[in-house]
Amino acid sequence: MIVCRSVATPERQRLLESASRFADEVFARTLGGLDPSQREELRGLLDLVLARPLDEDAGA
Repeated sequence: MIVCRSVATPERQRLLESASRFADEVFARTLGGLDPSQREELRGLLDLVLARPLDEDAGA
């Protein structure tokens, strides 16, 4: 699990980019059977989760 501060920092950006590359690889390997619109929808949801500030997770 990647935990990032809500403040935009070079480290947070690096972690988000790394997570995005990992997600792309996972999608390519495991979700290749989905049609393109389904893959794009799932990718968009993952991007939203990765971009959400840590502060929002604290209340959950």
